[in-house]
Amino acid sequence: MQSEMMALQRRMLASMGAAVVEDFDDVIERPCNSIQELEELCKRLEEDTTYKKKMILYLSSLGGTNTGDCIRRIMRKLETNQLWSMYSMKGRKGKRFVKDLAICRMIFKARKWCDKNANSCEVEDSIRTSPW
Repeated sequence: MQSEMMALQRRMLASMGAAVVEDFDDVIERPCNSIQELEELCKRLEEDTTYKKKMILYLSSLGGTNTGDCIRRIMRKLETNQLWSMYSMKGRKGKRFVKDLAICRMIFKARKWCDKNANSCEVEDSIRTSPW
């Protein structure tokens, strides 16, 4: 199912004249396990525009049946549950801010790329209520 979605996405991108990414292996090897790994990922996203575009394409290719499902799939690929448990959308309960991270912006962009009708409130609510 996912390979079919990725093939469809590649065809759509090609029809729009966008560069097609053939291989996502170098986008993210495994979910981040530490704050340091996450900071390195965010730094790379801010400095490397090609990597940033590739990440958005990769995350949008994960799909999902609705906004919540899509966000959960994306979050599982980016970080471990243990690391996500150290963050909250607005930094409540002494946790770190998710909203300030470059990776959070990638989640928003990837969801918008998948579903043009998705709004920021749905994405934010899905991130906020995800069971990490």
